[in-house]
Amino acid sequence: PDANMYDRTKRGFPDISLTGERYITVGELKNGTLRAEIVSGTSASSPALAGLLSLINERRLALGLPALGFLNPALYKLASTPGVFNRITGGTNRCTHVYCCKFGWSANGEIWNPATGLGSPNFGNLYDALTS
Repeated sequence: PDANMYDRTKRGFPDISLTGERYITVGELKNGTLRAEIVSGTSASSPALAGLLSLINERRLALGLPALGFLNPALYKLASTPGVFNRITGGTNRCTHVYCCKFGWSANGEIWNPATGLGSPNFGNLYDALTS
Protein backbone atom coordinates (compact mmCIF):
# COMPACT_ATOMS: atom_id res chain seq x y z
CA PRO A 1 0.00 0.00 0.00
CA ASP A 2 0.95 3.60 -0.47
CA ALA A 3 2.96 4.95 2.49
CA ASN A 4 0.27 7.54 3.29
CA MET A 5 -2.18 4.71 4.09
CA TYR A 6 -0.42 3.60 7.30
CA ASP A 7 1.87 4.92 10.01
CA ARG A 8 5.35 3.34 10.01
CA THR A 9 6.01 4.67 13.52
CA LYS A 10 3.27 2.52 15.09
CA ARG A 11 3.21 -1.15 15.99
CA GLY A 12 2.82 -3.53 13.09
CA PHE A 13 0.43 -6.44 12.94
CA PRO A 14 -0.21 -9.36 12.74
CA ASP A 15 1.90 -10.95 15.45
CA ILE A 16 1.53 -14.53 14.20
CA SER A 17 -0.43 -16.35 11.51
CA LEU A 18 -2.65 -19.37 11.48
CA THR A 19 -4.59 -21.03 8.69
CA GLY A 20 -7.68 -18.93 8.16
CA GLU A 21 -9.74 -20.90 5.69
CA ARG A 22 -11.93 -23.99 5.54
CA TYR A 23 -12.32 -24.94 9.20
CA ILE A 24 -15.11 -27.46 9.64
CA THR A 25 -17.35 -26.69 12.60
CA VAL A 26 -20.33 -28.63 13.88
CA GLY A 27 -23.26 -26.98 15.57
CA GLU A 28 -26.58 -28.19 16.89
CA LEU A 29 -29.78 -26.78 15.46
CA LYS A 30 -32.81 -26.05 17.66
CA ASN A 31 -34.36 -29.38 16.67
CA GLY A 32 -31.27 -31.27 17.87
CA THR A 33 -29.90 -31.96 14.40
CA LEU A 34 -26.15 -31.58 14.02
CA ARG A 35 -24.98 -29.48 11.11
CA ALA A 36 -21.47 -29.14 9.72
CA GLU A 37 -20.39 -25.82 8.28
CA ILE A 38 -17.17 -24.52 6.78
CA VAL A 39 -15.94 -21.22 8.22
CA SER A 40 -13.01 -19.02 7.31
CA GLY A 41 -11.16 -15.90 8.39
CA THR A 42 -10.23 -14.71 11.84
CA SER A 43 -13.54 -16.15 13.04
CA ALA A 44 -11.93 -19.53 12.43
CA SER A 45 -8.26 -19.00 13.20
CA SER A 46 -8.66 -16.96 16.40
CA PRO A 47 -10.61 -19.66 18.27
CA ALA A 48 -8.21 -22.30 16.96
CA LEU A 49 -5.25 -20.36 18.36
CA ALA A 50 -7.11 -19.79 21.64
CA GLY A 51 -7.58 -23.54 21.94
CA LEU A 52 -3.89 -24.19 21.36
CA LEU A 53 -2.92 -21.57 23.93
CA SER A 54 -5.32 -23.07 26.46
CA LEU A 55 -3.41 -26.35 26.17
CA ILE A 56 -0.17 -24.49 26.90
CA ASN A 57 -1.74 -22.72 29.89
CA GLU A 58 -3.15 -25.99 31.19
CA ARG A 59 0.35 -27.48 31.21
CA ARG A 60 1.90 -24.35 32.75
CA LEU A 61 -0.60 -24.43 35.61
CA ALA A 62 0.03 -28.15 36.16
CA LEU A 63 3.74 -27.32 36.47
CA GLY A 64 3.06 -24.54 38.97
CA LEU A 65 3.86 -21.82 36.42
CA PRO A 66 1.62 -18.78 35.91
CA ALA A 67 -0.74 -18.54 32.95
CA LEU A 68 0.73 -16.78 29.94
CA GLY A 69 -1.34 -13.60 30.17
CA PHE A 70 -0.33 -10.99 27.57
CA LEU A 71 1.35 -13.21 25.01
CA ASN A 72 3.27 -10.77 22.80
CA PRO A 73 6.42 -10.45 24.97
CA ALA A 74 6.81 -14.23 25.03
CA LEU A 75 6.24 -14.53 21.28
CA TYR A 76 8.81 -11.91 20.38
CA LYS A 77 11.31 -13.35 22.86
CA LEU A 78 10.99 -16.65 20.97
CA ALA A 79 11.05 -15.01 17.52
CA SER A 80 14.63 -15.99 16.75
CA THR A 81 14.45 -19.44 18.39
CA PRO A 82 14.77 -21.98 15.55
CA GLY A 83 11.70 -24.10 14.90
CA VAL A 84 9.18 -22.23 17.06
CA PHE A 85 7.67 -20.39 14.08
CA ASN A 86 7.37 -21.46 10.47
CA ARG A 87 8.66 -18.56 8.40
CA ILE A 88 6.31 -17.73 5.55
CA THR A 89 8.48 -16.99 2.53
CA GLY A 90 5.97 -16.15 -0.17
CA GLY A 91 2.49 -14.97 -0.93
CA THR A 92 0.46 -11.98 0.14
CA ASN A 93 -2.42 -11.21 2.47
CA ARG A 94 -4.52 -9.73 -0.30
CA CYS A 95 -7.89 -11.35 -0.62
CA THR A 96 -8.92 -12.71 -4.02
CA HIS A 97 -12.66 -12.14 -3.61
CA VAL A 98 -14.36 -9.28 -5.46
CA TYR A 99 -15.25 -7.51 -2.21
CA CYS A 100 -11.67 -7.37 -0.92
CA CYS A 101 -9.24 -4.52 -0.83
CA LYS A 102 -6.71 -4.35 -3.67
CA PHE A 103 -3.93 -3.52 -1.22
CA GLY A 104 -1.98 -5.91 0.94
CA TRP A 105 1.44 -6.99 2.09
CA SER A 106 3.89 -9.62 0.96
CA ALA A 107 5.46 -12.35 3.08
CA ASN A 108 9.22 -12.33 2.67
CA GLY A 109 10.58 -14.88 5.12
CA GLU A 110 12.06 -12.31 7.50
CA ILE A 111 11.72 -12.84 11.25
CA TRP A 112 8.66 -10.55 11.04
CA ASN A 113 6.74 -9.34 8.01
CA PRO A 114 3.51 -7.37 7.66
CA ALA A 115 1.63 -10.20 5.97
CA THR A 116 2.22 -13.06 8.41
CA GLY A 117 3.92 -11.54 11.46
CA LEU A 118 6.40 -13.98 12.99
CA GLY A 119 4.94 -16.80 10.88
CA SER A 120 2.77 -19.71 11.89
CA PRO A 121 3.52 -21.42 15.19
CA ASN A 122 4.98 -24.91 15.23
CA PHE A 123 2.72 -25.97 18.07
CA GLY A 124 4.94 -28.71 19.49
CA ASN A 125 7.96 -26.45 19.66
CA LEU A 126 5.96 -23.47 20.95
CA TYR A 127 4.41 -25.72 23.61
CA ASP A 128 7.83 -26.95 24.71
CA ALA A 129 9.31 -23.44 24.77
CA LEU A 130 6.46 -21.98 26.82
CA THR A 131 6.13 -24.85 29.30
CA SER A 132 9.78 -25.37 30.21
